[in-house]
Amino acid sequence: MDTKAIQKIQENINKMVEAYTSSIILPLQLQAKQMQAIFAPIQKMMANIDFEKIAKLKERLDNIEKSDFEYKWLRSITIPFVNELMERYEKGGNWEVNDFLIELFKDEGNINSFKEWLKNQPTYEERKPIIDDCLQAHLDKKFTLSIPTLLTQCDGIMINKVVEKAKYTGREADFVNMKKVAKDGKIPMNQHFSEHLIDIYDTKRLGILHGKDIDYYKNGEELSVKAIWTLFEIIHFATEIK
Repeated sequence: MDTKAIQKIQENINKMVEAYTSSIILPLQLQAKQMQAIFAPIQKMMANIDFEKIAKLKERLDNIEKSDFEYKWLRSITIPFVNELMERYEKGGNWEVNDFLIELFKDEGNINSFKEWLKNQPTYEERKPIIDDCLQAHLDKKFTLSIPTLLTQCDGIMINKVVEKAKYTGREADFVNMKKVAKDGKIPMNQHFSEHLIDIYDTKRLGILHGKDIDYYKNGEELSVKAIWTLFEIIHFATEIK
């Protein structure tokens, strides 16, 4: 075989090797670029996370968990609002927290903001006239009206949702209430929230709605605010029931 023929064969082999190599490496290079595009924002986000601040928040939450903080059952609020409540508690205990929440709902703007949030909740639409009247009664300081109606709505939303989702059927569905839902454990529920529902049912709803508790208005504003936040949590909880 002459030199030119050998060179020609080598050239053809080199072309084949190059083509084969490119066919493997190019997809890998493209994949690497795609992965880089995916992970770059995540890496940037991780770089901006203040892990020390997160550690301090966890420590703070652990301390609150061991304390007598009254609003442990509030689980659907934002982290800045959690921080605000914890700062109030650390400053002056549950009294300071309750005072802050009472002041919050004295403001008509805050009540209107709450209504704006409610507009996106299916549960609100079917109960709008009742809940709106409750909130207006609270603003007007008519707590003898706001409290019992808010308590019935809390119970009613829970009952309707669990029956609708067939968590309770037949005769059992006729006797369901928010206390039973909290106690039975058929639907996963945070322990603090469960304890809160049982407590507010036993100590407030039964006595007030059966006309036995005639002194509830004496702490009316605080109880009315607590009923509003209970409604808020129940609506959140109801949307999560599958």
